[in-house]
Amino acid sequence: MPDFNAVTVRGRHLAVPPSRARAADLDAIRLLGIVAVVVGHVWTYGPFTDALFAWHVPVFFILTGYLWKPGRTLRDEITRRSKTLLVPYVAWLVVLSIAFTSVEYLRSGSLPIEALRNAVYGGAFAVRPYSAFWFVPVLFFTAVLCRLLERFPARVAWTTAAVGLAVSILAGSMMAKMPLGIALAVPCLVFVLVGRALPELVRRIRYKAAVGLGLVLAGVALTAGGAVQPLNMKDGDFGTAVLSVVNASAISLGLILVLSALYRVVSPAVNRLTIQLASTGLVVVLTHAFLLYLLNTPASGAILDAVVALVVPFVLALLVTRSPLRRWLVG
Repeated sequence: MPDFNAVTVRGRHLAVPPSRARAADLDAIRLLGIVAVVVGHVWTYGPFTDALFAWHVPVFFILTGYLWKPGRTLRDEITRRSKTLLVPYVAWLVVLSIAFTSVEYLRSGSLPIEALRNAVYGGAFAVRPYSAFWFVPVLFFTAVLCRLLERFPARVAWTTAAVGLAVSILAGSMMAKMPLGIALAVPCLVFVLVGRALPELVRRIRYKAAVGLGLVLAGVALTAGGAVQPLNMKDGDFGTAVLSVVNASAISLGLILVLSALYRVVSPAVNRLTIQLASTGLVVVLTHAFLLYLLNTPASGAILDAVVALVVPFVLALLVTRSPLRRWLVG
């Protein structure tokens, strides 16, 4: 990782990454997370899937915090996140809903009114072919909440997140059933806050690759072995109280450490390819489940289905980025 600059915001001394070109190491983590999300929707149960669910969604919230830029206004945060998250979310919701309605009408002669209504409502109700749609508005609301609380002492945000996690233990499923999953932003806030705290920790750690690999392997083993439960944040399930959050944070930190070390030695071509693919990642997240719907992929999974659900969306995304539709469909 590069050196970090120090800034002072409302009396707090923070370490943040300096201005730089898009970081390929962090984009590599995004790509790993995207692949894990797709695979987790192909094979929906078993120790391997549990190991993926231990970190594959939290890591995106943690990266949001890791790249956090202190001092933005709430209005600026809403504007930026709307362009990068909500615009492509709505655009793909419309596009896929038209396609979904057409396929269902051809298959059965009827319109999937209830499924469309659930997709618009979002949260836990958005199921295949909208399996990952819940994630986008929840990330948006979480970032906005974090920015809103930034004006207060740090303990206010941490207390808010802790209360959200405590409530999720008792009423997580109810939180997930709120419109667009908006209530999930409160417990999800903890991961953004963890991400904001990590740059200073990363700077201090020596032997990054070794420490990072140890964290990843230990965290995955704990989950696959059943000692710590995986998270299913879409349904308001944050796993084993406190431990699953700590485990997800440790795995994410491990990935940051490992990839930061690895991307010091990869070729410029690999860097460019990583950045290019990661820039299209939201398209893959939003569209892959539609292909699984078309293929009627079973819960037990299928290798060919996984390949199709990964390759086709990436190809589609790369084509879209070269079209006038980029601002609407890519973000």
